[in-house]
Order: sequence, then structure tokens, then C-alpha cells
Amino acid sequence: MFKRLVVILVALVFMVTSAVGVAGVRANADGSDEIPGPGSGASQLEGPGQEGQEALEDQGHLTLEEAVRMATEHSPDLRLAAAAVEQAKLGLDQAEYTADRLPDEVVSDYETAKLKDLTPRQAEGGLMVAQSAYEQARLALRLQVETAYYDVLKAQHMVAVSEEALDQAREQLNLARARYEAGTVARIDILGAEVQVADVEANLLSAKRMLQMAEMEFNRITGRELDAPVQLTGDLEYEPFEGIDVQEAVEIALQNRSDIAAAEDKVGVKELQHEIVQRYYTPNVFAYRQAVLELENARAELERTREGVQLEVRQAYLNIQNAEDRFRVREKAIEQAEENLRLARLRYREGVSTSLEVINAQVLLTQARTEALNALYDFNLAKAQFRTAIGKWDLGLVRNRPLAVTWKHRLGNQEECSMSLPKRYHGG
Repeated sequence: MFKRLVVILVALVFMVTSAVGVAGVRANADGSDEIPGPGSGASQLEGPGQEGQEALEDQGHLTLEEAVRMATEHSPDLRLAAAAVEQAKLGLDQAEYTADRLPDEVVSDYETAKLKDLTPRQAEGGLMVAQSAYEQARLALRLQVETAYYDVLKAQHMVAVSEEALDQAREQLNLARARYEAGTVARIDILGAEVQVADVEANLLSAKRMLQMAEMEFNRITGRELDAPVQLTGDLEYEPFEGIDVQEAVEIALQNRSDIAAAEDKVGVKELQHEIVQRYYTPNVFAYRQAVLELENARAELERTREGVQLEVRQAYLNIQNAEDRFRVREKAIEQAEENLRLARLRYREGVSTSLEVINAQVLLTQARTEALNALYDFNLAKAQFRTAIGKWDLGLVRNRPLAVTWKHRLGNQEECSMSLPKRYHGG
């Protein structure tokens, strides 16, 4: 009778403290109290602060890291994940409080053993899951910001490519008109050049609209006004990807990924549950069979998580290599397209080719520049996805050569071809 009374009293205490704890967490979620992040409290969620953010906006120039800090401060998803961690911590405190007040001498059946030993361990597992969700949200936010950052850079360069293409088309139109007035070409050369100018003007308008949309998305993610001007200090860079092989990357991921750690912890919880069940039940009892089944499921989930991480890392690794190979090929294509345009313009001036040949050469050069830009964008984004896959954003991990070449330093040669990229691409 005494043991049953103690168990009933302990259960009542646990129910009361649970109700109080949930109410407190809900108050935090409503905004009445500040919600600290996981680990060392609110410092995990601190961004540059309101004054710092306003200063950055006033300057109008943002680095990638500044954008990440601003997004971290603004992100409601990250705050919800932090609140879930605090709630899990509170649940662990409650479980440990209940277990500490349950005397060892009354632990004589599965229910009391569960309150004493298993419930606190389950609460630890719940905290591990919440922390894993927070870490995944943090990495996802970082990738989202970096993607938006690169989207703006790519859109800015696409506007520049379109502007240069328009300059080329207009120059060809002026040349065709001059030659028509001189009586050396037919009017069809003017009509073809006018059509090309119209097409390129439409492409430029589309590129500007894409830039506006990319800037609005960037502002939304970073918590700025949607129409705030966006000036980024970074650029799309090409750094040869080397120094780490795919197997090393997989090993790093298996050690760093929080979802794997959470799955491993779940197996530990189910193993403890199975051990406690064995003390009080025989294998033919439902509770025993249920514990065995849950342990097998947890182990299977762990294996599936590990396999999924390995696949994700290997795919991200291949995406980097693919984008890098494409960019190197597209670089050569730009050089060839520039030379082709130079020769086509020379032949047209000498009267040995048609305006259509020059227009086709202009289109090929614009296409080559666009494809090179897309490959460089994909290369930078693939590296960001790779870091997310391995669960580690330490940029020193990807050991590249010290040389880093940006898009504007990489492409075009003004001396060889007057129709190459505008000056803003040459770092001068």
C-alpha cells in the first residue's frame, strides 16, 4: 500500500510540473519573454542588433556573413526551433525532478522503473531531437541566404551581359545603315539588325525584372524592406575544388551531422527501454514484443539516415565537379566566340560576309557568356550545398588553391575584341 501511494504522489507531482512548464513555454512563444537559443542561451540567435542592422542598411553594402547574421536575427523558423529546444530542456528538468524524488526502494515494477530510469533518458532523447532540428534549421537558413545572395549576383551579371549584347546589336545596326546608305548592302541587312536590337532589348528588360525579383527575395530573407537597395560586396568566385576526396567528406558528415547523432541517441533510448522491459516481463508479453520492435525500428532508421547522408554528400560532391568542368569548358567557348565575332565583323566591313553572320556571332557570344555565368553560379551554389550536406560550414575545410578568381576578373579581353564584356567585368 505504501509503494502504491508513493507512485501515485510522484505521478501527481509530474503532472502538475508538466502543466506549469508547458504554460511557461507557451508564454515565451507568444512573445512575452525572450526565448534563448540552444546551447548557451540567447547568444545563439544574436545578430548584429537593431542598431548594427540599420548601420549596414545605411551603408548599402553587404557581405555574405552580414546577410547571414541579419537573416538569423529575423528568421521566425529559427526562433521556433530555439523555442522547441527550450521546451525540451524543460521536459528533461521535469523528468529528472520526478525521478530524483522516487525512492529506489519503491522501484519494483515496470511503471516505477520507467519513471525512475527510462523517462529521463527519453527526455534526453527529445532534447537531442530538438537540438538536431535547430541545427538543421540553422544550416538550411544559411544555405537559403547564400542562394539568395548568389541569385542577386547572377542577376546583376545577367543585366550586364544583356547590356553589352544590346550595345553590340546597336553597333551592328549603325554599321548596316551606314553601308546601306553607301549602297554596298541591301535593306534586308538593316531589317535583320533591327530585329536583333528588339530581341536583345526584350532580353534586357527580362534580366532587369529578374534582378528586381532576386533583390526582393534577398531582402525578404534578411528581414529588410522589400524595395531596399541591394549592394553586395562579394562576387561569384571560382576556386579550383581540390584537397578533399569524397570518402573523407562522407566521414566528416557521419561525424558532424546532427540528424545522425539524434538517430544514434534514439537507438540508445530504445536499448535502455528494452533492458528495463526484460527485467519485468517475459518475451510473450505485449510490452516486451513492443520494445523489441521499437528497438529494431530505431536501428533501421539509423541505418537509413546514414545511407541518406552518404548519398547526399556524394551527390553534392559530384555536382561541384560537374559545375567546375562546365565552367572550364565555357571559358574556352567565350574565347572562341569572341574571336568568331571579331572575324565576322571584319569580313562584314570588307564586304565578304552578310549581316546575318555577324548577328549569329553576337548571339553565340552572348550565349557563351550566359552559359559560363550559369556554370559559375552552379559551382558556387554546389559548394554551399556540399557544406550543408557534411554539416560543417568551416570554409577552411574545402582546401582550395590560394588563387580565387571572380567572374569579373575571369572573362573577356577588351584588346582582342571590342565586343567583349563591359569594364565592370574586368576588375579595373
